[in-house]
Amino acid sequence: VAMGSAVAQQESRSISENIKWTYRNRAKKGIYIAQRGKYFGYNTDDGVFIPDENADVVKRIFDDYVNGLTLTEIASNLNKTGSKTLQGREWKAETVKRILRNEVYVGDIRFQKKISRDVITGKPDEEQIDRYQHNHHIAIIERDIWEAAQERLQAYREKYGRSSG
Repeated sequence: VAMGSAVAQQESRSISENIKWTYRNRAKKGIYIAQRGKYFGYNTDDGVFIPDENADVVKRIFDDYVNGLTLTEIASNLNKTGSKTLQGREWKAETVKRILRNEVYVGDIRFQKKISRDVITGKPDEEQIDRYQHNHHIAIIERDIWEAAQERLQAYREKYGRSSG
């Protein structure tokens, strides 16, 4: 039994390492394959970012935030219009914040955003590639609007210690 467990553990580690290598290799080459159905405002069925019918909602979120509305007010307004999240749920301030903080809406991408960890030790992957690519795909938001939203989020974070608003 112990031998079988050791073999299974080694196989699991090998599969994990192969997947990490694939992601690192793609990041080095600048290849990002969008996950299907993960990005509100984009159709990613073919692995590329194509703005969809929800792109206008994304624009509204950014415009409202830059023009002074709070995250809670934006979520409330979206709910009043019957708009739903990708999961078909009502909007919450936290969901609005995630959209405002996500660089995909300005056309950029960050590779390996979440740090991979060793499956056994749980330690961070030393070979992680943190690469940011500008103008990776079609933007929904203009860069000046994106930057204004990021400045407001940062100012709130500095003033109150968290990034709501």
